[in-house]
Amino acid sequence: MHKIFLSFLFYLFFYLGSSHAADWKRLHLVNECDIFNFEGSLIKSFPGSACIFLEDGRFFSSTVDDIKLMNKDLSVAWSHKGYFHHQMNQTLDKKRFLVMSSNLLKEKHGLTRDDKLMIYDLEGKIIHSISSSEIYQQLNHLPYLREAEPMLKELINVTHEKTHFNSFYEIPPNKLEKKYSYMKAGNFIVNGREDGIFFLSPDLKKILNFISYKGAFNHRVHDVQVLPNGHLLLFNNFVAGYDKFHSQSAIEEISPVDQKVFFRYQANPGVFFFVATGGSVQKLNNDLYLFTHSLLSTYVYSKSKKDVLLSLVETHLSSASPLGIRPTLQVKAIDLSSFLSFWSK
Repeated sequence: MHKIFLSFLFYLFFYLGSSHAADWKRLHLVNECDIFNFEGSLIKSFPGSACIFLEDGRFFSSTVDDIKLMNKDLSVAWSHKGYFHHQMNQTLDKKRFLVMSSNLLKEKHGLTRDDKLMIYDLEGKIIHSISSSEIYQQLNHLPYLREAEPMLKELINVTHEKTHFNSFYEIPPNKLEKKYSYMKAGNFIVNGREDGIFFLSPDLKKILNFISYKGAFNHRVHDVQVLPNGHLLLFNNFVAGYDKFHSQSAIEEISPVDQKVFFRYQANPGVFFFVATGGSVQKLNNDLYLFTHSLLSTYVYSKSKKDVLLSLVETHLSSASPLGIRPTLQVKAIDLSSFLSFWSK
């Protein structure tokens, strides 16, 4: 009887455990509006530079010129003009959509981009919004005005930008929300490269907290989000060094309270993994992290094995690019089975 019990435990640990660990491979990878599997095969491609796919077969699609909701026959349900950038994300209830856009302001130093955060519903109504200028008015200091990068100058003809927001997420239920009100589920977290991390109220009207991460040179950080354990997950572009020979990047989990680092992935040696700009990260389960090098590949790292389990360059390939690689801002793993069921016919 004892041997039978041990055999049963062996089955649970190895068979069910390995099955659970492999669940992530059943997810789909989304880069821009392209859907891949974890073997690197392109399953389906849709128009747009960023997409959110809905369970009923429709999808949100944004470009540098507009945002629209597309029907299952690829007709446009509604569209809005504007410069949309970096990424779009869903709220926890999947009924609203988090979008980063811009106001263009005529100022003495030239045409200046001012970030604008917006929450859309399915009907195309903007439920809540706030600009980076309004955010900094609450902080009682001026944003870090910077010269626009060459690509941005070419795209929208601006000379400067006040902020450089690059991620926008709803905060999920987490272990710190009862102790710290800014961590409450339903609030929002926004990151700006060289700006900091902002915690906003559900209506985006109130700044609840602000963090400038000291563990990254000049807060060169991307894709900041709150995990259920209360940690901040982020892509640290400059964890060490600031020159072409010594710069290093990292994936980190940190405390939003004292910036203590609970987890860090760096290459060995560290200079083998460096991303000057861009980069995204997602925690797949308690052991695995999905992250991207904006110019090279998509990776899956195992904390327990202390090793990269998977590297997929296929998510970054593009025949439209002279070098065959497209710069990548965000790759996420999502279960799109329901959505794809409408497109498999």
